[in-house]
Amino acid sequence: MVVNLSNDRWRHRAHETVSKLGIVPDLPAADRHHDVDDRDLAVRLLEQLPARQREVVVLRHYAGLTEQETAETLGISLGTVKSTCHQALSTLRRAMHDAEEAS
Repeated sequence: MVVNLSNDRWRHRAHETVSKLGIVPDLPAADRHHDVDDRDLAVRLLEQLPARQREVVVLRHYAGLTEQETAETLGISLGTVKSTCHQALSTLRRAMHDAEEAS
């Protein structure tokens, strides 16, 4: 269900990137390769998380569910969603930092 939802969102959204400053126009084709590399890294890092942490991160940040909706979908408490998400994002930040240092 989550995969299908995310695929639908990907197909229907415009090819624009939203930043803190607003909408950034499409990059030239050569620069889009960095986006593919970033997505590949994100998927590889997500695969390293325990299943529950991965579920929470994907539902919250990829599927766009609220904390409450995530809790209801997974059948866990709101506090568990918050703490699990915090732990997962901390782990992902450390792993991303390590990956950037290695390259």
